[in-house]
Amino acid sequence: MNNHSLRVAWSYLKEILLGILIFLFVTAFIGRMRQIPSESMEPTLLIGDRLWTDKITYYIREPKRDDIVIFDPPPAAGPTDVPYVKRVIGESGDEIRIEGGKVYVNGTALTEPYIAEAPDYSWGPQRVPEGYLFVMGDNRRHSNDSHIWGFLEKKSVSARVVFRVWPLARIGTVK
Repeated sequence: MNNHSLRVAWSYLKEILLGILIFLFVTAFIGRMRQIPSESMEPTLLIGDRLWTDKITYYIREPKRDDIVIFDPPPAAGPTDVPYVKRVIGESGDEIRIEGGKVYVNGTALTEPYIAEAPDYSWGPQRVPEGYLFVMGDNRRHSNDSHIWGFLEKKSVSARVVFRVWPLARIGTVK
C-alpha cells in the first residue's frame, strides 16, 4: 500500500470509530430504541411497536405517575432477559387498591381511558414503600406487573418511553 492509500484507509477508520463512540455514548446516557415484545401495554403500545426511550429525564427527576417506563423486572417476575415496559401507577407513599374493576390511588379511583379492559381481580390496599413504584400494564388482565410480583425498585428503571417511531401510521409521542 502506498502512503495515500494508508491515509484514506485511516480516514475511513477514524470516521467508523467516531460513529461507534457516538452510538455507545447515546445508548448509554441519552436513550435508545426498544421494541414491544408482548400485549401487556395494549392498546397504548402494540406488539412490534418501536419506541425511542429517554434516559436523561431520570437524571433530573424520579419516575412519576403515568410515566411509561422501561425497567429490568425483579426476580419475582420470573426469569427473563427482556426489559419490561409498564405504566407507573403509584409512587412512594401512595396507597394502592384494586377493587371492583377500578384502581384506587390514595382512595381516589383513577380515570384510565388508556386501558384495554378493567381489571378482574382485587389487590391491596398496600402502601408503596420508600424507593419503590407500583407499575401496571395498560392491558390489565394480561400483564405480569406489580399486582402479581409486588413493588418495583426505582433504581431498576432505566428509561422513559417518549416516542413511537414505528409503524409509520402510529408515529408520534406516547402518552
